[in-house]
Parts: sequence; C-alpha cells; structure tokens
Amino acid sequence: MSSRGVAGVLVILCLVIGVSGLMADTRVEVQEGESVAGGLPVSTGPARYIVQLQDEPLATYRGGTQGLAATSPRVTGRRKLDVNSAESMAYRAYLAERQTAVLDALMARLGHEVKILARYDVVFNGMSLILTGDEAAELQMISGVTAVFRDTDYIPLTDVGPAWIGAPLIWNGTATPANTPTKGEGIIIGIIDTGINTDHPAFADIGGDGYDHTNPFGAGNYVGWCNPTNANYDPALPCNDKLIGLWDFADSFGESDGPEDSTGHGSHTASTAAGNVLTATITTETGYTFSDTISGVAPHANIIAYDACVSSCPGTALLNAVNQAVADGVDIINYSISGGQDPYNDAVELAFLAANEAGVFVSAAADNKGPGASTLSHQTPWVTTVGASTHNRAFRNTLINLTSSSGGLADITGKSLTVGYGPAPIVYAGDFGDALCLNPFPANTWTNGEIVVCDRGTIARVTKGENVKAGGAGGLVLANVSAEQSLNADAHVLPAVHVNESDGTALKNWLASGSNHMATILGTSVGYESANGDVMASFSSRGPNTAMDVVKPDVVAPGVDILAAYNTTDPTAGPEFNLSSGTSMAAPHVAGAAALVLAVHSDWTPDEVRSALMMTSAMGVVKEDGLTAVSPFDAGAGRIDLTRAAKAGLVLNETKINYEAANPATGGDPRTLNLPSMAHSACLQTCSWQRTVRSTLSEPVVWTVTVSATTGLDVTVIPSSFVLLPGATQTLGITADVSAYDSSQGWGFATVTLTAANQESLHMPVAVQKQDSSIPFVITKSGPETAEPGAIIEYEIRLDNLDSMTHTFSLTDTLPAGTSYVSGSATGGLVYDAVNNRLTWSGQQGPGTMGYKVTEVSPLPYINLGDLPTEPKVPNLCDLVSDCDDGRFLVDLTDYPSPYSYTFYNTTLTQISILANGLLIGPDGWQGAACSACPQPMPNSAELNQVIAPLWRDIDTSGGVGAWYGSVLTGLLANPADAVFYANWHDAGQFGDPNTTSRHAVAIVLDGQSEPAGRIYFIYDDISNRTALASYGFAIGVENADGREGLTYAFAPCASSPCVPSAPVGSLPANGTTLRLDPAIVGGSSARVFTYQVMVTAVSGSLLTNTVQASGDVANSTLQGTAVTAVGWFIHLPIIAR
Repeated sequence: MSSRGVAGVLVILCLVIGVSGLMADTRVEVQEGESVAGGLPVSTGPARYIVQLQDEPLATYRGGTQGLAATSPRVTGRRKLDVNSAESMAYRAYLAERQTAVLDALMARLGHEVKILARYDVVFNGMSLILTGDEAAELQMISGVTAVFRDTDYIPLTDVGPAWIGAPLIWNGTATPANTPTKGEGIIIGIIDTGINTDHPAFADIGGDGYDHTNPFGAGNYVGWCNPTNANYDPALPCNDKLIGLWDFADSFGESDGPEDSTGHGSHTASTAAGNVLTATITTETGYTFSDTISGVAPHANIIAYDACVSSCPGTALLNAVNQAVADGVDIINYSISGGQDPYNDAVELAFLAANEAGVFVSAAADNKGPGASTLSHQTPWVTTVGASTHNRAFRNTLINLTSSSGGLADITGKSLTVGYGPAPIVYAGDFGDALCLNPFPANTWTNGEIVVCDRGTIARVTKGENVKAGGAGGLVLANVSAEQSLNADAHVLPAVHVNESDGTALKNWLASGSNHMATILGTSVGYESANGDVMASFSSRGPNTAMDVVKPDVVAPGVDILAAYNTTDPTAGPEFNLSSGTSMAAPHVAGAAALVLAVHSDWTPDEVRSALMMTSAMGVVKEDGLTAVSPFDAGAGRIDLTRAAKAGLVLNETKINYEAANPATGGDPRTLNLPSMAHSACLQTCSWQRTVRSTLSEPVVWTVTVSATTGLDVTVIPSSFVLLPGATQTLGITADVSAYDSSQGWGFATVTLTAANQESLHMPVAVQKQDSSIPFVITKSGPETAEPGAIIEYEIRLDNLDSMTHTFSLTDTLPAGTSYVSGSATGGLVYDAVNNRLTWSGQQGPGTMGYKVTEVSPLPYINLGDLPTEPKVPNLCDLVSDCDDGRFLVDLTDYPSPYSYTFYNTTLTQISILANGLLIGPDGWQGAACSACPQPMPNSAELNQVIAPLWRDIDTSGGVGAWYGSVLTGLLANPADAVFYANWHDAGQFGDPNTTSRHAVAIVLDGQSEPAGRIYFIYDDISNRTALASYGFAIGVENADGREGLTYAFAPCASSPCVPSAPVGSLPANGTTLRLDPAIVGGSSARVFTYQVMVTAVSGSLLTNTVQASGDVANSTLQGTAVTAVGWFIHLPIIAR
C-alpha cells in the first residue's frame, strides 16, 4: 500500500449492452479552567445538585487512560461488571482521586467546606452536593466538570398476569429452544422503589411450591444492610437465599424505617416480578373475600431491594440506587418511577445507559397520564418503556332490578370488590349539593340506607364511599364522567359498583324522572374469559415520543387489578396483599419476563432481550373501548408473549457509542438507532431506516419480509427475502413513501413482519407522519424537559428551507399560560408582541444545504465491463497504470465523440478519476497529499474530496487479483438510451488479503438523459468476508469538493497508521443491493436559529406546552413545532384511589 497514486489518461468508446438507496448539550471548545453547562434553575438557598465529571464511569470505561485497563464488560468480555477486579479497583481509585480534586478546587473557590450527599462511580461519575445557586455556578467553572444538574424529586409510579403473558410455558420448558425449563433461577432482579416488606412470604427462602432458593453470592452472603461489614448492618433484617440484599437511600430524606416498605408500592412491584408461589387472600371491609394462588413472573429469581423513595424519590437517592444495583451485579432493574422525558439531559437515564453497557436490562413504567397523546415518561431509547393493559380476570359487580314509578332501567355491569346489597332506594348525590361527593355528608342525610350515585373525579375513589357512608348511605355507584376513564375493582367501605361514563349518564338521566327509584347491588363475581384481556388501561400513558423519533412505549403488559404482596404496618398482622393498577404494575411483568428470557439466553445483551420481547409480542391489543385496534403509540409492538419470546430467531443490538451519537442536541439522529421499531415525525415524500438483525438459530434459515400498512402508506423492505447463517447478521433497508398518504389522517402506521419455516414470526412497528407542505421546509422547537417555578428557561426554534429557491416564511409563537417573557432575550430577529403575548418573525430564507438522499431500490444488474463482447475489449485499468494498488485513472468526458458532462453537488464536471481503491473522485478531489487507501467518513475536509464512493477500501489488484474498469455505458437503466458513466471493481482483493474481495459498481447518470442529472447508483453484486472487511475499514458515501458537505451511508475505520480514528456508521449493504443517490436539499447547516427566554410562573405540577406555527409563501405550507416542559414532577402511584 502506498499513500500516493499514479495517474493515467484514457478515452474509452461508448459501449452499448443489451440490458433493458437536564442538560441541554451546549458543548463548545473548552479551555483549561473552563467548563460547560446548561442553564441551572434559579436557586437562592441551599439545594441538592448532582455534578457530572468528564471521565467515564466504571461500567463504560473502555480504556484510554494511561496505566488503567478497560473495565466495561463490552471490552473485558465478562457477562457482568466486576467491581472487585484489580482493574476496577484501580480505576475506581483514579475516579475517587479526580472527584476529590474537583471538591478541593470547589472548596478553595468558596472558602468553606461543602456537604457531600453521595459519590457515584459505577454508572455515573460524579457527586451529589448541597450548594446554593451561586456555588453551583462556581462549580460549573472548575476544570473536569461536565455538567451540574439541580436535583429533582421523582415519584413512584402476579396472580393471573404471568399465565396471561405465557410464563408457564417457559417455566415448563416448552417455550424454550432446548426445552429447558426455568423460573428465573440464578437471575438477580433489582427493585428500585419504596423498599420491601422484608418478612413477607413472597420473599422467603422457600416458596409455596417448595423451591429452596440458591444465593448466587453463596449461602449467608448478602449485600447492603444485611452485610455485617455495612455501617448500617441490622441483624434483625431477614435477608435469605431469595432476598439477598437490602439498601436504603431514602432515610437521608426524612424516612426512618430503613429498607422496609413505606407504602406497599415496592413490595407489590417486587412480588409481581419475582415473588414466590403462594396463596393470596384479600378481605374487604364489606366482608367480600377473594383467594387465589399467585406468583411473580420469575418466581425463582433472586431479589435485591433498593429503597430510594419517601413520598417522592429524590434524584440523588435514585442515582445512588442505580449505581449500587449495577455494582451488586443485578441482571434486571425494575423502575416503576417517573422521569425520563429528556433522556440525554437526565442523570438517572444516563446512568441507565451505563447500566445497559454493563449488561443490565431496565424496565420502566410508561406513566399513568393516559390516554392523552404524548404523556409518556421514559422516552429513552435504551430503556424498555412499559404501558399497561388488562389480563383475563375481571371482578364484576352489577346493578340490577332498577325500578321506578316511570319504568325500569336495564342492568348495569361494572367493577368492584364488595358484597351485594339491596334492594334499596337509589339517589344522585348531585341532588344533595355535591355530585362529586367531595366532602363527608352530614349524618342522616339519608335514613333508608340509600345507594348513592357519585361522579368520579378530584378526590380518591374510595374516599367518595367514605363520604356517603358518613351521611347514612348503604351503597355506592361510582360513575365515570369521561369515556377515557378506567373501571377499577376497588375495595370500598360499603357495597359499591364502578360504572362507565355511558352507563352512568343513562343512570343519572333515569334518576332525573319519576320517583321511588330502587336498585340492588348484586355483589362481586369473578370471570376469567380471554375477552377480558389485552385491553389498554385508560390511564396508560401514550406516545408519540416528544423527545425524539423513537416509538414509545415499547410494549405493554398486565397492569390492571394486579394481586401481589403489600406492606404490613401491623407487626402482628398476617401477610398482606393488594389489588393495584398502574403502569407500575406492568413494568415488573416485563422485568420478570426479561429475567426468564435471560435465564434461557445468558449471552444476550439487554437490547437483544428487549428486541425478542418486542418482536414476538401479541398484536391483538385493543384500545380502552374494547374494540378499536391500538397504534404503536398505545401499545408499542404489543403485549409481551413469553410463549414465543425465548424462541425469537432474530434479535437486534445497539451500542452505547451509537446511543450517544444519536443525541439530537448534538446533531445526532435517533432514527438511525438499531431498534425494533421505526418512527419519523416529518416525512417528506419518502423516509427510510436501516435495521440489522442477528440470527440466534443453529442452522441456516430463509426469512421472508412482508408489510401491512395504513391505506396510502407504501412501505418497502429490501431485501424482501434473505438466507441467514447461524450467528450472522443482515441489514434491512426500510423505506416509507407517503406521497399517496392522506396527511389529514395524522400518523400512518405499518408493521414489518419476518417469517421463516418452523420459526416464530417476528414483527416491528412503523410510525410515520407526513410532512405535508407545498414547499419543503422543517420547523423544530425545543426547550427543557423540566423546570421549577421561578426558573428562567430558554426555547430554541430552528427553521430550514428544504427548497432550491428562496422563500418567505412567517413564525408565530404564542407563549403558554404559566410563562412570562424575559425582556430582550429574543434572538434571530424574533419580535415580542406584549399585547398578544407572542413572538413573531417574517423574512426570507435562502435555499437549504444541498446534498444527497439515499434510497434502496430494485436491483440494477451488475455488469463486469471486462466480460462484454466488444471490440476493442474494455481494458483492465490495472494494465494501464503503474500502480495496481493505489493507482488512479483520469477520464475526460469531453474527449468522446459526443462530449458528456455530469452534475455533482450542483457543479457541472467533465473529468472523473477512477481509483483502484473502489471509488471515483472529481477533478478537484485530490491535490496529491491524500492517502487513497484510507477510507474516511464523509464529510471530511481532509483529502480525498469530491468523492463518489460505492465501496472505498484498500484494494490491491496486483498479480491478477481482480480488475477495475470504467466507461460510458448505455442500456443499463429503464430507458435503454440513457447514458451513464459506469465503473466496476471485479473480484478486487483486499491489500494483504486477496481472499477478501468485492464485485461492486457505480453508475452516474450523465447530463441530458431522461433520468435526473446528478443521480448516482451504487450496485453491489458480491462482498465476501464481511467481518474481515469491517476490520480492515471501508466507506460508502459522497462528499463535495471542499469536504464540508457529504453523506456517509456506512463506514468502518481502518487500522493502519495513516487512517484517522472515527466511530463506525451503518453496515455493508447486502449482496444484490442497489442504492440510488438523488440530489436533494438536506438542510442542516442552512437552518435559521431563533431563541428566547421565559420565566416559569406556573405552579408545580403544571405542564407547559409551547407550540410555534410556521407558514411559507405557498398555499398549504404550514407546520408546527412543540416543546413540552413539566413544572415539578408527577406521582405514578397505583391507580386505585381516584
């Protein structure tokens, strides 16, 4: 290999052949002694702050610091992070030293000590400190500080459930590839929550099925407060071979009960995920009793409990819990707690990214703010976000025998857990001055044991029953006032029925006429019909994702009326159980499911486990009305199905490097992430994704791809059929064409299905929103995820003209209630209109940045010019240059009898050089200093430039190992008369490895043809030894003459010394693929940016939705961008009390 090429000149006659694509990252160049930080919320008094330092935490450190070896399991090859290895101990000592240096520097600046709440080094490198706002600002200026977060309080968010999701078939082995049964033995689940009811039989060493647990740490060895070496060691805590660790991070924030469960929430989630087999009995105040055998989804898994919540969950405590869980070696984390609306700026979500790198699967509750759109927590691409649906059991209660002087009313069936009652008079509370039953009614309001109808809302559901009972009522009917509200089987203090909105309205209308209304509450009955299951819980939060183009939730699981362990406040009471509803109850179903899948496939990564759960999920879920099919924004890929998950024949993986690179704030694109779903919120004409699947099977399998889609949405997948060898990967190109889609229908959806003989079918959801504009342009709006009352926050608007002509645009941004404009803060030409409380701008925007878009199209034939039966024969260019390794050959298109030209990045060119190393360059692409054998990502200002690279790699055709050719060619395209400049590399060997070869070609449509000028085709016939080629390095893409604009379709860095290190991008196209590159306005660097600031005047608990409207100078060209900011945080407790 050499770094300079030898040029030749050739004119080849035109050939004719018969042949009929929390902290805004405001990173800048940092000088020594400076730091970078986003704006901190205003704080005058002392408050908690989390500081992030620049070194990688233990879980993600891949080496690079002199004398310190890598500790990330992705590098060491260990399945889990080993915090006690020599390498880990050395690196943790290094981190501690660096943290101390920052603390010393801070205290030197302040002149006094600071209070340290916690230090983190496993999944997050930093500390939690008590500081004033001014002191936090000082901290930001210290070298080595990456970011400072104002700490936030987050809030906490099985009986028939395991059977409904198919767990028994993994328990008995019939749903595993080798028929090996498992109930989660050897898997450790970490429960970050409100603590755990330590003496509950759900967490005993020996379960009700007789299983005697094995402690993976060794008998008698525990972590946390059960470890005698821990400063908080308490010998009274009943750790055992099942419950192998207890930690408390909440006592520092006002709690004093240690790791014991303070609310029951943590016990419920823990037993849902991995509780023992046992008999659960609940008895209500009315005397109704229900008993059933229950267990967690992975009943033989081990549990470690992390108490991080009081009434809320401080971020400092949560970060401590995640840090400790990974250090303890958990396999799974269940996180039924809020947060995660802005993943790249959230310390806990970033800790979850490090946990993912360490091999830990995280299941997080989607939130309970549904069914409205865009109400999700955990919009994070590396976390499994779980919504709630029903299982097959239903607790029914019916209002019967409704009679009156004006006639009767049909029976009304609802839910509750009570005994029967009646017949009794029935009345409406609204006729007694309090339709919502908000306050206790005066004694003797009712004297005949009336059944009182109350409207739902404002206060806890069960409290309404208490209020009417105080007034003498004998029964309750709780009536929903919205079709979107759920029905809940509550244990009321008096006989009761909870009915839906339509039945409640009919009942109240009936009560409004006639007299002597009578009714009877029948009493609860239990049904187990399949029709009860797979109905969305109305409270379950929905997409679309407001943070990025990633489908959320990922899946749904049972989360309605889940029977599980609870807390016992009375030390003399027996085991306590409770029926709870919420996404908090759905998430541990997925945590337990992941434990079972991981027990079967211990070598799978967290992303691979998630992909198996998603792609095998049941797709028959319906909306809360029980009839309408869900969209991916309701249920993600579907309801988890363990009858199929462990037998998934394909899985998808992703890396921390790619997750970080996808950050939209730094120019990344989350749509490029290798996730088992696809989304695009602004699809102009066409949009595309790539997904790479890996075979988990032990034999070659032929997979076929099919698509079902909303009418007018055309989704194609290439290849549509492929053979995959054991362990091999295949990249799929998925393209959505929205040209014929009616944008008034909103989002369009599709399902990509992969099938193979004798294998489980797999599927991936697609969600696309058409950008419907007469002129193409893009408008985006961004702001902080959260803010405190009184904080100053900044919004950013980006407007990009995606047309080749200048257009006039107008922006209008009306400030939402709860904000006050900061005078003089607007930039970019925005003008504040105080009368209308809005900002406006109108002006011209020039053409957007020119580039190329890539589409995978129906394959063009690969032509080896050397095989054509022409006279004279097309020569092997290796024979015409003195260097077959790094040579190049110059072609002047004006020397043809009919002179040709081609268009590249809006420039007309007549010369082109064919390089031995698999690419073409224009006349300005090489000034003589480049390493032509060193593929590089594009754009890149370093030579080579003006690049057209179908497969740039270090080729050496010396000694007859392949050949390379070039010529003007007709007959290749749909119109046989269209001329292209065609070059191909045939069986061209890799430098130093002649067995790694490729047959690939490039065809440039010449000017004046029927196909558009500037169009380029990349054609791939055969690429051998793909793994080896990826290690040698390659690049596929285009780049303009100055290297400032370009496109990388796929890239792998080369290892030789002239190569510049860079992160890999994409993957090699499959054999038989043709990519079409079309000139297009791609925007980006051409965007106009506007910013302004507001002060938050809203109270805690508010949601600020800020929308900018943008219109262009052509009719029907209107778009909008929205930013949502939560003021304070919201509780995700079980939905049993409203």
